Amino acid sequence: MLNEKLKIWNTDTFGNLQRKYKEVEMEMNNLDKKGEDGGLSLEEVVLKKELQERLWRVAMYNESLF
Repeated sequence: MLNEKLKIWNTDTFGNLQRKYKEVEMEMNNLDKKGEDGGLSLEEVVLKKELQERLWRVAMYNESLF
């Protein structure tokens, strides 16, 4: 019972971490492909940096749960 409540709290607090990780990873892969094909704009470089930070945070949240 407590375990189920903790799972619900975790999802409410952090969201689905695996889904978030996959979404950020997919966005970064798209930017990487675009960068290989012809370069990134300044906005895209900034976005990629933000995505890297977000990916790191999600990975740390996920690691701290186990």
